[in-house]
Amino acid sequence: MGLSVKVGSFTLPSVLKGTVSVSIGFDPKVIFLWSTGRTETADAVGRATALASFGWGLGTALNNRLSVGFASADAAATSDTASRRLATACLVEINPPDAGLNGSLDVYEDFGTTANTAVFVASVAFAANKQAFYLALGGTDLTVQSGTFIEGRTTEVPANFQADAIMLISGSALTDGAISVGWATGPTAAENFCWAGASDDGNMTSNVSRRYCCSGESVALFEAANPPVTNARGYVSAISSTGFTMTWNETAATGRSVYWVALKGIQVAAGSLTTLTNATDNIDVTGLGCDPVAVMFMSACTSESAADTPATGLEMSIGATTGTAECRVASARDENGAGKSICSTAVGYEDGTDDEVYLNITSTAVEGAMDFVSFLTGGFRCKMSDADPSAAFVAYIAFGPAAVQGSTNTNQLMLVGSGT
Repeated sequence: MGLSVKVGSFTLPSVLKGTVSVSIGFDPKVIFLWSTGRTETADAVGRATALASFGWGLGTALNNRLSVGFASADAAATSDTASRRLATACLVEINPPDAGLNGSLDVYEDFGTTANTAVFVASVAFAANKQAFYLALGGTDLTVQSGTFIEGRTTEVPANFQADAIMLISGSALTDGAISVGWATGPTAAENFCWAGASDDGNMTSNVSRRYCCSGESVALFEAANPPVTNARGYVSAISSTGFTMTWNETAATGRSVYWVALKGIQVAAGSLTTLTNATDNIDVTGLGCDPVAVMFMSACTSESAADTPATGLEMSIGATTGTAECRVASARDENGAGKSICSTAVGYEDGTDDEVYLNITSTAVEGAMDFVSFLTGGFRCKMSDADPSAAFVAYIAFGPAAVQGSTNTNQLMLVGSGT
């Protein structure tokens, strides 16, 4: 098949070296994973340590499993935050008191060794029943490669092919939690998107957190400060058959690693939409130049950030879908200015009524939710199931199969049925 896609979830191993076999339905070439540390297998929201983890796995070799993680403890009189970059795991959960690991998930064996299955191992055990969400991509047309570079690099980052899309993650190490997730589908600022968040550690008077989400950049890094401020921002400005090049709007040259994975052989489109303050109107995205079969969404649950201007509070929503039978979303929130930290997390699943891909939350409730409705020719449709209190900027990246040469039919895809 040209492109195979699946969105799902699984329970992370709760014992050291415990394994989990995830039935995908095809041999994946890359699996993107994210988690906010919740245990529920149905929609849930509530107070909890704010965890935000994102990563991917391609196989067992170095640079084929890369992840970043953030944590901010709930109800802490002195803010207690941390973050980590890990080049040996495809998902990492942080313990904020000492920036240690509450869990680390590694690829156990190369994808394809066990047919239609991805097998993972916990090099550090997770707490019981923690859930991980994933978007898996495979198929004969897809080629993937991953690696690392240091922030501020202006020379070409070498790759084995000319990429159709590049995913990038980074963050600070240890205390003063801060991470960045982004993507690029071309060499212009309009084809680059990022989300970043940070929370100051050790603040004894009030919690100080920030969020940043915009077009024009695919990497945004915070420095340890009160309040946190962005000090490295860049975007993919050139893509060639031998790699890609970053342009930096600012850089601190502090040696922070940026992890990347490049995709080739499929059609990919990136853009943004705006949530609505009503639950009546459709949100139609069209004119993508391809017929998508999977979409990933990310948002800071507020309006688009102006360049180098983070908003107060930290909030993250990451979701994905391959259709109404497969929707997953996870959100985390760290309120700004609380005397004792107020942190919360949420998860959303398809349930036949609300097929959520975006969640805007308070400390105890969902205050805005966007559902996936359907794929359209050259696009997709969403709709608010809970009207947002104010319109929010949501970035998306849509994946479609490569066009068949000599044909206008691009629908050479494989969709695998829902399952957890």
